[in-house]
Order: sequence, then C-alpha cells, then structure tokens
Amino acid sequence: MVDGGVVLVSINYRIGLLGFFAQPEINAEGHAFGNYGLLDQQFALQWVHKNIAAFGGDPDNITIFGESAGAISVYGHLAAPGSSGLFHKAILESGFTDYAKSIRANPRSVITPLADAEQLADKFAVAAGCNKDVPTCLRQLPVQKIIDQQMPFISGLIDGAPPVPEPLDSVIRNGTFNRVPIINGTNHDEWRWPLARTELRTGKPLTTEQYPIELGNFFGDLAPKVADEYTPAQFRSPSEALAAAETDAYFSCAALRNDARLANYVPVYGYEFNDANAPMYMPTPSFPYGAAHTAELQFLFPMFQGGSGVSHPLTPEESALSAMMVR
Repeated sequence: MVDGGVVLVSINYRIGLLGFFAQPEINAEGHAFGNYGLLDQQFALQWVHKNIAAFGGDPDNITIFGESAGAISVYGHLAAPGSSGLFHKAILESGFTDYAKSIRANPRSVITPLADAEQLADKFAVAAGCNKDVPTCLRQLPVQKIIDQQMPFISGLIDGAPPVPEPLDSVIRNGTFNRVPIINGTNHDEWRWPLARTELRTGKPLTTEQYPIELGNFFGDLAPKVADEYTPAQFRSPSEALAAAETDAYFSCAALRNDARLANYVPVYGYEFNDANAPMYMPTPSFPYGAAHTAELQFLFPMFQGGSGVSHPLTPEESALSAMMVR
C-alpha cells in the first residue's frame, strides 16, 4: 500500500473487557462508557485528522478499513456522530450489523445490545468476586486477572453505548449514518475458518451424524429447513456443508442486505473474495480452507500470518490479484 502512494496508519486500541465493557454502575457515573476501544479509535482518527499532513497525507481524503471485528469497528464509526468528518471513505471486510434472528445468540458476539452487555458485565463482576462497591472493586482488579477470566463475558461492540447511541442495524436502515462511499464484501468460504479452528483444537472432524445437531445449535427451529437446502450430499464433507450454510447466514446474506440499505444513501461497491486456493497460515484440517475468513488479508499485508501462524509467499498469479486489491 505504501509503495502505491498511500500514507498508511495502523493503531492500537483496547480489546476484550478492557475495550468493551458496560457495567451499569460504571455507566451511571456520567462519562462515556462501554465502547472504550471504539473511543480509542476515534481519538486516533482525531490525531490523524490534525497531524497527517505533516506525514504527506491528506486530512480531507482519509479512508478507514478493517476486517472481521475491524469491519464492525468501521460500522461503528459510520454510526458514531463523533466520527463525522474524521474519514471520507470506508472499507468493510467480512463484517455485519444485524443479529440475523435465524441464528442463536453467540455468547461472544462481535455486536451486543447494551442491555445484554450490562448483564455480561454484572456476571463478570460476580465471577471476579466484586459483590460490593462494584466499580471500585473492578478498578482494583489486576489486569492479568481480567484477561484470564474475561472470555465468557466478552461482548464486542456494544449497540447503544457511546459513541454509538443507536443500534447499528437501525442506523443503516434509516440512513442516519456518516454518509461516505463504501466498499463492503465477504469471503466465499468464511465459516470454514472457525470450523477448522474447532477441528484442530479437538482433533475430531464433523461427522454426518453430528451435522443436524450443529445446524440446530446454529439455526434453532429453522435447522430442518436449512438442512433441506444444504444437504451433506451436495458437498465433499459435512464440515463444508455446515460452513456453506453458516457463511451464507452470518456473512453473505448480511452483506447483501447492508449493500442494498447503504446504497439508498451512498455509493456502495460490493465484492466477494473467492480464491479457492488461497494459502492459509493455520494447519490444514480434514477439508480445504478455500476462501476462508481472513484469507484475503495476506493479499493486502504481505506474509500475513494471523498472529502465530505460518506465512506463505504468494504465487505470481496471487501477486497479481494482490496488486489489484491494493490498487
């Protein structure tokens, strides 16, 4: 990206409970609360707006982009009144805003309504032993204890908490977002990534017998209808069948819905990343990754390795695709 003349800024922001936490007594103290990580990003955008000219950048031509939870953050800035004017274009990779009511609640969702986030925060307080003067007790917890115990209580971006006063889905539907041109897209095989992580952790591939059970866990009462549309016989394995159904429900259909809603107000460019042979930084499970979640990142950031994985050089054909995507 830098070789192409872009002035690129990456930022750090608080994550987990340190970044997204909405305990009711703390919320009532009269300060901004909840989406601390998003407030960090907003502060960074303010810094960029004020200072980027000194680095050769244009404060009137700022593009924000993110993938997965990063795309949810971009949606957050689209919805945040305080982010108005701090960016002029937005790119969303593998993100969504609606809760897809056909999907059962994920206890570690990347988007959580404020009321649910407050319940999670109260449960964390109890688990951490904070039963009296909860705000003081929580603030005195060692950071490592918070990190060690946070996983079941993580909420992700909190709908209805500063700086996002209204639910993201409503903002997109009503057009009350920061109106800038948008690129929005997903990967063809998104859900193969979490299924691969599960299989690699357990060492057990999904079986045909388990397939309807997993559909039920994901789709609830709609599982039989989904099973009729996504039968294992259509795919090379039950894992690929489940990944197809969950990808469509969680990512593809959500992206198409938002494309249509956003396009009522701003220019929208949709894409699907569909390199079935894209290299993957994680070990290979019993099924191919295809164009799985995060697979496109190595085409934007050379030798991306997903934190602790193994990076792979791109082939000449992949390098050509990478150049196109960066451009």
